[in-house]
Amino acid sequence: MLGYTITLAKPLKMSEMKWMGYFDEASKSIMCYKVAGYGWISVLAHEFRHLEQCAANIKVWREFQDAHAKTPIMELIFKPHFNKRIHFNPKYSQRDIISFIDKWAAMERDCEVKTIKLLKEFKIPVDLVNYAKEVNLFLYRCEYLKYHNVWPSFYTKNKKTKYRIYSKALSLCADKIIPKPKSIPDELEVIFEKLIRERDQ
Repeated sequence: MLGYTITLAKPLKMSEMKWMGYFDEASKSIMCYKVAGYGWISVLAHEFRHLEQCAANIKVWREFQDAHAKTPIMELIFKPHFNKRIHFNPKYSQRDIISFIDKWAAMERDCEVKTIKLLKEFKIPVDLVNYAKEVNLFLYRCEYLKYHNVWPSFYTKNKKTKYRIYSKALSLCADKIIPKPKSIPDELEVIFEKLIRERDQ
C-alpha cells in the first residue's frame, strides 16, 4: 500500500524480543522478526491486516483507537503484571476499562478472522485449527481480565510445564474463531485461577 513500509529483520537475541512483530500507526510501518519456521509469516499476515484496518479506518479500528485515547491502559496490561492484579489508575472507571478491553478484543478478532483468510489464500503451511484455538484463548483471557484485573499468562521457567498447561487450555477452545464470548468455560477458568495462584505463592 502506498505510503506504508514493511521491514523484516533478524532479532539479535530471542530473549530480547518483546513481540515477534508489530504495526505502528504513527510511522505507517510493520516490523516483523524473521525467525525459524513459518510462525513469523502468520505474524506478518496478522500485522498486515492491522495495517489494512488502519488504512481503511474501519469501525473496529476507530473504536479501539478512541477507547485507547480515553483509557490508555495497554502498557499496564503487558508489563510486568502477568498473573498479578493490575492496579489501574482510579480515574478510569471499571466501565471504561471493560469498554477498552471489549474494543481491543473486537479489533483483534476482526484482524484474526481476516488473517486466517489470508493464510488460506496463499496456502501458508500454518496449522489453522491451532491458530483459531489460540485466538479463542486470547478472547477468553480478555473476558477474564475484564472482571478480575489480571491477565492470565502461561509464562513459566519450566518449558515442559508451560507446554502441558497451554496445551490443556487450547484443548478446551473451539477449532474455529468464536463470536465474543459471554462466559469462560469452567475448566478453562480453573486453569486461569491456578496460574494466578501459583504466581502469588
